[in-house]
This record gives sequence, C-alpha cells and structure tokens, in this order.
Amino acid sequence: MTVITNEHIEFALGRKGAKKAKKRRTGGDANDSGHEFEKAFTLSSILVEINRELTGPTRSQVVRFQSQPLGFVDDLVIYRGATYCDYYELKSGTTQRCTTALKYNIARQQKVLCENRIRGRINIVLRKHLVHAGVAVKRRTGAPISIVGFEEDVRRDLKAILGAVPDLADSYKLITLRILLDGAWHSLGRSADVAKIIAEWRFLANYAVFSSSPTGVSRALTDFFTDVGLELKDERDVVRFKLNGIGGLFLFPVGSPRWKAFERHLLDAKPSDPMVLYEIIERFNHA
Repeated sequence: MTVITNEHIEFALGRKGAKKAKKRRTGGDANDSGHEFEKAFTLSSILVEINRELTGPTRSQVVRFQSQPLGFVDDLVIYRGATYCDYYELKSGTTQRCTTALKYNIARQQKVLCENRIRGRINIVLRKHLVHAGVAVKRRTGAPISIVGFEEDVRRDLKAILGAVPDLADSYKLITLRILLDGAWHSLGRSADVAKIIAEWRFLANYAVFSSSPTGVSRALTDFFTDVGLELKDERDVVRFKLNGIGGLFLFPVGSPRWKAFERHLLDAKPSDPMVLYEIIERFNHA
C-alpha cells in the first residue's frame, strides 16, 4: 500500500510544500456539524467494507482505513490493496462552494500523486441534496476527481450491522453496536485494516462491555454510576446522562481512548459528591 510520506511531498512540491503539509491543521477547529458529518461518513464507509469482507467472495486485497494522514486531501483515506487509494475531503456546509483553500489543496494533492505515480481518486463529499448524482470531473492527466453526495442514515447503518454481525445483534441493541464500532475505530488510532476493525469491534462487544447496558458501558462503571445516582440514556450515537437534575452528554465515544482514561480515573477516585463527578465529566468532555 502506498502511504504518502514527507519524501513524496518534498519530491513533488519541494521543501516549502512539505512544510505546508506538516503545518496543516487536521480538523482541530472543525465545528460540531463538520465533526458529526465526518464521523457518520467514516462509520458508513467502514460498514460497507465490513459487509464486503464478511459476506462477499474472498478477496485477495487488504482494505485499510486511515483518518488524517499526511497529505492535502486527508479527512479519510481508504487504501485498496497495494496500488490504489481513495482520498476523501468532507464538507458539511449547506452550499456547494469550493473555497480557494480547497482548490489549492486539491491541486497540491494532484501533483503529489502524479509526480510519485501513486494511483488513486480524489473524492469531494458534500451534503446529498447538493449532488444529484455522483459527478466525475474529467481530467487528461492525474488522479480523477469525484463529487459525492452523502447524508447520515442511521437505519441504513443498523441494517448493515445486522447483516455483518447477526450473532451479536441477538444480544445487543443495534445502536449499541454502532457506538462500539466507533469506539473500536478510535481505540485503533483511526488507522487500521478491515480485519483489525472487525476484531476490535467484536472484542469490545464480547469482553469489554456489560451486555445488559444499553450504552455499552462496563459493568464496574455501570455499578458506580448507579451508586452515585447517575442515569444513562443512549440517543442515536450520543450517550446522555442525568445527575441530580442536571442533564448533559458525553462528547467522547464509549470505548474510545479518552473513555478508557475517564473510566480508570473514576474507578480509582470514586467520588461520592455528584457535583465533583459532574466536574470530572466536563473536564474530560473538553480535554
């Protein structure tokens, strides 16, 4: 598989271009809407490949996902075997507007791919209502560019989960399995092949969670929350809590590295004051 390296960028764009690639901020100031759009698209894409892996004919090529690798079109990259990649730039805005910055980044990515003879496609993903059908931008040279429409569809995702892991669906709410898939993706550092994602997903479902919990929280943490009077409720792909009449939500997914650190901290400290617990949740929410 051809992962873009600093050497690839320097070869195509020189040292100045390589420095720009390193300085790019990868989603650091994205708003909530953009983050959720990216999350939904990534989960949906992973589910498509998981279903192909588990239910389709045996494939010789390894499919790998990576979020925010080095490069200029980097929201998500899917490596298909050793010689081909799909590069995705996700735009959650409500207008089909191509900014100057996006044009420059596409041009830079094109040059890096062309100069290093890396085969792949650049995909610009917009809200579905902005794209009537998949649009391919014809180019004489370089990687092809596609404009793709996408909208989150939880029902479609749950149907895909049911098709991929029917044995787990008997024991877990489908929405919990969707949360755990996101947790598996984050616990793998948002970079893994499909087989590893499936293995981590199953591990979280079978060993790391309490099966009767609707949110996939471990038995020990569920018991602790019960003792201090914290109530949990899952709604779509967020986990809400209620504590002494104060309502809120966890801004980090169950099963993610931050959740695991949060769980260790609580089970070590075991604060009895509900307001102290609330302050701890907020601290981890905005860490």
